[in-house]
Amino acid sequence: MSKGYEERYLMTLLSSVINQKESPAPLRYLNWEKMFRIADYHRVAHVVYYGIMGLDEEIPQSVRQRFFGKYLESVHRVERLRKAERQVQTLLERNGINCFFFKLF
Repeated sequence: MSKGYEERYLMTLLSSVINQKESPAPLRYLNWEKMFRIADYHRVAHVVYYGIMGLDEEIPQSVRQRFFGKYLESVHRVERLRKAERQVQTLLERNGINCFFFKLF
């Protein structure tokens, strides 16, 4: 199945973010609504936000805000997970159960 330009550009943006390189400007017209839907479906919209931050591209403000909203959700999710981890650790230690947590990142 042939991928549309939005799908290919999404992969380019994600690659740029992962490799900590500057995001290239799109070479042709992008349907930013479609781009958001695809990124959100694959749960990478928060990562795409990093990729579009420095772009001079004309991205509709409503779409830019939606990417930013997903970024904020991701930040808050990490904070909630850290808080839950501390609560679990406290409960385990309070009951005399030794534990340690692996940090993957």
